[in-house]
Amino acid sequence: MKKHTKWAATAAAFGLLFAPATMDASQSDGPHAESSMSNHHEEMHSSGMMDEGMQGPTVHMLQQTLQDYGIFTRADGLFGPETKQSVKSFQEQAGITADGIVGPQTMMAFQSHMSENMKLLRTGDSGMHVYHVQRLLTDQNIETKTDGIFGPKTQENVKHYQREHGLQADGIVGPETMGHMMENMDQQDHQQMMNNDRNDSHHQMSESMDGHGGMNHSSSGEVPEALQQEENPKFGEGDKAIIEADHMKGMEGATATIAGAYDTTAYAVTFEPTDGGEPVENHKWVIHEELNNAGEGSLQPGDTAEIDATHMEGMEGATATIDRAERTTVYMVDFTTTGGEEVTNHKWLTESELRSQ
Repeated sequence: MKKHTKWAATAAAFGLLFAPATMDASQSDGPHAESSMSNHHEEMHSSGMMDEGMQGPTVHMLQQTLQDYGIFTRADGLFGPETKQSVKSFQEQAGITADGIVGPQTMMAFQSHMSENMKLLRTGDSGMHVYHVQRLLTDQNIETKTDGIFGPKTQENVKHYQREHGLQADGIVGPETMGHMMENMDQQDHQQMMNNDRNDSHHQMSESMDGHGGMNHSSSGEVPEALQQEENPKFGEGDKAIIEADHMKGMEGATATIAGAYDTTAYAVTFEPTDGGEPVENHKWVIHEELNNAGEGSLQPGDTAEIDATHMEGMEGATATIDRAERTTVYMVDFTTTGGEEVTNHKWLTESELRSQ
């Protein structure tokens, strides 16, 4: 395995292939960086810079990261004025040049913030952070089940990794262990892992849901009273879009007709069904207005709230643990699965899970 700096590991996590020969981590994200950028998205991507006008999964990951730091950002995969302002807010907090451009200095600030504020992961934890640790262990040839649950086997494998690399073998993943794992990854392998994460986690989640046997794919179309319609959605009511998510079998690739677009925070949640069914991991999506006593502001990963929704049997009244939060536009859609099943008023798809025909 190649050794990489923490900056390179973080850049890989965003899918950025930075060119150290043309710019190093000591340089500003400001005028020098801006002058070296191309107006073409592919050239911007290969240079490791991110700025207004870009779009796609890399931007979506950036927006999710900003949300993790408590900065309001719509996670729609589009680097527009709002995202640029959010980047500036982060840069101001970090005490670096606030130009709204994500370059090496900003990425180093992300890495520093992550190391300082990373939650310790240990036995009993669950969610996407655990899932990524399991993927990192697997990349290091330590075969680990990637189920997002930090159980005894994951703990044993973490200890194995720590012993192999001269770290304290306590089975707890903190900044030192996580940083070491990322630095020891081959950058190309890390890029491939990040490219596959979304599809793999969605696939595992859909298998879990199918096994649960209680999904209500269609709905009556009623929405929470407090839910606000999106004023300028990317897809309006009646528009067609291609679904790029597989929350259920036969969904991915189907053509959706938009039945409604709403401005909210969408949550991926873990919960134990009230009907005694198996625990549900990383369920997507429950929206803010479907959680009792959630308050006005968005909840953060690790927060808990009672679910007031009936997307599946045993969901209503269950206590949800927030795995991820996205401030975004959510859509209620009608579609026919690739297997021929008609679904009406399906809740919910986020903007990044739909693309234009």
